[in-house]
Amino acid sequence: MVFPGGAGTAEEILYLLGILLDPANEEQPLPVVFTGPAGSQEYFRQIDAFLATTLGPRAAQCYRIIVDDPPEVAREMLRGMDAVREYRRRKSDAYNYNWTLSIPHELQRPFEPTHAAMAALEIRRDHPPHQLAAELRRAFSGIVTGNVKEPGSG
Repeated sequence: MVFPGGAGTAEEILYLLGILLDPANEEQPLPVVFTGPAGSQEYFRQIDAFLATTLGPRAAQCYRIIVDDPPEVAREMLRGMDAVREYRRRKSDAYNYNWTLSIPHELQRPFEPTHAAMAALEIRRDHPPHQLAAELRRAFSGIVTGNVKEPGSG
């Protein structure tokens, strides 16, 4: 997966890290590259610092940041796809669907960022990183809904 910068990107990154940091997915290779044009280095530096500070060093192992270098993004994705194919071959998993990826039920349910739902979030440093990522994703969902999305745009 390749993520360009933009509104809601932190929400999407936290959703993905909530899956990848889950102990059930620890062995799963899934290439993730955050990329953008020249000038986006500071944005990605801040995202990287936020993730390292809140979720710990393991989170940074789940992605690479490549700015202003499309050929390197392509090479990184090809290397990642080779790792995915090898993993799926070893696990006798399908190549066209990731049957072994665990997506926790709480990440599969939509989050309606009401005032009550936002107040009920449990953003605590003692949560395991995958649970903290899921809670932070919900918080960012509320921020995006309250400040970016047009009313009724889903």
